[in-house]
Amino acid sequence: MKTQTKKRYGDDWGVVAGAKAGGAVGKRARSHARYGGQAMGKGVARGAGSGGQVAKRAGKRVQDMTIEPLMSSDDYLTQAPPSARSGVKGIPEDVAFSGVLTKYDRGGAVDIYNGDYPKTVGGKVMQDFDSAYDRVYWIACKNTADEMLRRKGFAETGSAETINTMTRDKPTDDAAAGKNRLDGLLEQSMPVLVGLDYYIGEMNANATDHYVIIVGRGQDQKGVFYQYFDPGRTTSAGHDLTKNRIYAGVGKKGEANDQMISGINGKKDYSLSEVRDMEEIE
Repeated sequence: MKTQTKKRYGDDWGVVAGAKAGGAVGKRARSHARYGGQAMGKGVARGAGSGGQVAKRAGKRVQDMTIEPLMSSDDYLTQAPPSARSGVKGIPEDVAFSGVLTKYDRGGAVDIYNGDYPKTVGGKVMQDFDSAYDRVYWIACKNTADEMLRRKGFAETGSAETINTMTRDKPTDDAAAGKNRLDGLLEQSMPVLVGLDYYIGEMNANATDHYVIIVGRGQDQKGVFYQYFDPGRTTSAGHDLTKNRIYAGVGKKGEANDQMISGINGKKDYSLSEVRDMEEIE
């Protein structure tokens, strides 16, 4: 059973969304505005009463961007089919198959157990049952990410709450709001489901080609980075946080772009394309 989020993040996303929707989401927008206003008022009162100590703490917070990983290697699951896994746990069959074929094959779920091959599964032609069975796992990245989060007591609130930060190879007007949400949720100790784009010049669901979980934030000589669990790996590389990083202020081809968050991992050039809202569940 779902419960309320621990604390709503105090960014301006609700206000922006409310304005863009012409008041259709005004109630939610006012909630965000109210939270932000209350937080500001309390911050001013505390600052005035403590000789500026709040301001000092705020300054330190800006300098220290580190949020230690919110998930461990024991929490990692791969979407790889059983035959392709090496030293990592994977999702069970029912999780892999749940809704995946209906989503990708929009004419209705493909019956891979029917012996009439070849057949199209998840947009690709499969010649036999074994290849079709494996294909189901390889298109289940979101199912896998959802399952990792569920086991940790979190869930995304639904696609209607998504902030799309990219379309094709360019940032959207909501890119800053997406980053605000990402930072706000991490600062509430919530891992965050996000979409990544890795095809240049192609688009899938508002640029998203893959789903991962942002589990931490840090800073090195390259800048501020976000660490992620990648369900699309067959080995422990999926939870290697020394390599699984995307950097704030980096564009699709490695150029400076203060509206994007990107990074290269192996052969994949990942860029943040969407940020889901999160909540705690029982």
